[in-house]
Amino acid sequence: MQKLRFTLILPQAYLGLSKNLLSHCISAIIIPVLTSFTGYDTIYNRVQNNNRPMQSIGLFIDYMHTPFHTAIISGISEAANSYNTQLWCFEFPVHRNEAQKIKPVTFFDFISKRNLDGLIIAPGILEPLLCTEHFYSFLKQQFTIPLVFLLSPVNMIPYIRVDNKGGMNKLLFHLFAEHGYRRPAFIKGNEQNSDFNIRYKTFTTLCDEYGIYPENNHICEGNYTFDSGRSAIKRLIDNKKLHCDVIIAANDQMAAGAMFELQINGIKIPEDIRITGFDDLETARFMNPPLTTIRQPLYDMGYKALEYTCELIKGNNVQQSTIMPAELIIRDSCGCMKSAGESKGKDIYHQKKERASRQNNNTREPYIILYEKQDLITYYDENLDKILKYIGQHYTDSELTIKKVELATGISSLRIAKTIKEKFNIHFKMLLNKIRCTEAKRLLENTDRYITDIAFQVGYNSRNHFYKAFMKIEGISPKEFRYPG
Repeated sequence: MQKLRFTLILPQAYLGLSKNLLSHCISAIIIPVLTSFTGYDTIYNRVQNNNRPMQSIGLFIDYMHTPFHTAIISGISEAANSYNTQLWCFEFPVHRNEAQKIKPVTFFDFISKRNLDGLIIAPGILEPLLCTEHFYSFLKQQFTIPLVFLLSPVNMIPYIRVDNKGGMNKLLFHLFAEHGYRRPAFIKGNEQNSDFNIRYKTFTTLCDEYGIYPENNHICEGNYTFDSGRSAIKRLIDNKKLHCDVIIAANDQMAAGAMFELQINGIKIPEDIRITGFDDLETARFMNPPLTTIRQPLYDMGYKALEYTCELIKGNNVQQSTIMPAELIIRDSCGCMKSAGESKGKDIYHQKKERASRQNNNTREPYIILYEKQDLITYYDENLDKILKYIGQHYTDSELTIKKVELATGISSLRIAKTIKEKFNIHFKMLLNKIRCTEAKRLLENTDRYITDIAFQVGYNSRNHFYKAFMKIEGISPKEFRYPG
């Protein structure tokens, strides 16, 4: 049977211990005992710091380790702090092909033993199983506590989701009406997931309205993941069917995979082909080029889910259906840049042939996400999340040091250095230089700015310092990067 993992957040005031001592006790004693006793994998997350009795709310979620899920959990966790709430997180990571084979009671035989005051359910890939009339009846029989669904609708239970149709309408208007693209490809998610189903149906509807008729082989199957995005594009390239002018992925992770596969095949974005996503994960702005996408307010949705649960516990009414607005985030990958228009409309293979005649055979290693060949966030680490967000927002500060990050985040310099080393196997300064040089590469390729101006813009206080850092990371100078061959 699939193991169930949960994260327990406790107030140290209950035991009269300091935060550090309680954390040590839980990690060294309680967690091994729970794991041995229950047979479940058990992960301790962090300790709340307050002295008042707390109500207890559970979060049932399919995964916790992806950037998508960590954004939701951040909002729920922040709301738990604000509402003085004890939060239990139950993760049930099951392979999507096995989701429909599991009985509902499997999910909740452990949860039902907790003394919960309310429960938030974010089913994700488990939606085909959980969001049904049968499951609704099961919930009513098993739980008398307030329930709130996140991302997926269930009859008669309050739910919160994003405006998928409105978001896709904004994106497709930008691509079809403002850019004039007429040969789109679409990478779908599982149609049994209502969010992905709405996005695809909106795509087909808008194509009809604009008189656009995508080729059958340009409608690609995906399953939410980076690898499925890669596989979709690989099939098109291998079969020489990649004749589209824009690729629309149903989420950012598939867009990232598609972008990677295009780049390792020498296809430039957005000069040769354009690409967009949906979600606006933290990784989207670090892609090269930065990804045009639809922003889901994941943090706000998580916050509101816990807020609704607390209101229901108090006996107050909340909205049955809450649709959060989606925002179009325009970056470079859709072609919104000075150099993007020159190749527009040409067949992809002719574009590659023309460019090959202008360049030598020495090609740079393709890059896509800020940390090359590394997954940006593969598990939820609150410290890492704070560190990356602060550096990402302040890397242009030429005086940025690890001490400044410590003062801003409240995380010690030693912990910052250790966290970066454990995750990326590099030191703080190299991480900062990678961020700066990633942005510099984008500016070198896509603008006509002077190299010295770019150096100062990305956070270096001299041209020489910039050249040394760039050479160390890329192996070539900024000038050679801009004018290869």
